[in-house]
Amino acid sequence: MQSRFADYTLAKIFVSLFKMPDHTIIFATVVLKSKTDNSFLQKKDLHSGNVGATAASTVTMQKAIEALTKLGFTIQVSNNLMLSVSAPQSVFETVFKMELEEKKSDNTLFYKARKKVIPASLKNLVQDIVFAEPMELF
Repeated sequence: MQSRFADYTLAKIFVSLFKMPDHTIIFATVVLKSKTDNSFLQKKDLHSGNVGATAASTVTMQKAIEALTKLGFTIQVSNNLMLSVSAPQSVFETVFKMELEEKKSDNTLFYKARKKVIPASLKNLVQDIVFAEPMELF
């Protein structure tokens, strides 16, 4: 007769052997390389009159969409400033050589990147990748 401990141990081994792949979908904003190398993230006095100077060309945007799609990202929204992308956590971590840390604030789950590297294949297309964080209200 087998003990409950043995049943529990066998169940644990079974689960670890057949663990499902990462299906957590994460969303982020990819900031495109602008025509002038000025990111809208760096511009302090950004307004409708000067936002165009921080925009990427249509060609850059299209190439970024193609490259990110081939790397496993889904493009949610696109414009000449940025792309809203989604993918499983493992895709972000592999492509951008990052570690994503799961955080929780007021019952809101979000991710922080510990380090990130724009790969050589995206260097001429992507300025940065940003993960939304909840606002802190005082």
